[in-house]
Amino acid sequence: VIPGTPTGVAGSVVSDSQVTVSWSQSSASNGQPTSNTIRRSINGGAFAEVVTIAPATSSTVAAAGNQKLVYPVRAAHAARATAWSASSAPVYTSPAAPCGVAAAKDTGLNIDVSWT
Repeated sequence: VIPGTPTGVAGSVVSDSQVTVSWSQSSASNGQPTSNTIRRSINGGAFAEVVTIAPATSSTVAAAGNQKLVYPVRAAHAARATAWSASSAPVYTSPAAPCGVAAAKDTGLNIDVSWT
């Protein structure tokens, strides 16, 4: 018997460099998991595995600014892994602060602001 597929996956931004992913783990009657694996899609791209951890119901993972992130999770034990859970709702990190900010007054007394 394999563990049940995790449910209720959610992401919560801790900072622009960290997101906590949480889920509900299946009951022991479905087989006790020995690990959970988290995948991530960045800005609608392909999913890639982020981390495999001991059985838990949450994990804080690295992130970067200005991203749309979604996370599915699966449970596994020695026999095999479950299907991937439904993905979390999108989580958004803030854009990086602009740099190279400059302001200049033009001949019409307007202020032009530029940045990179």
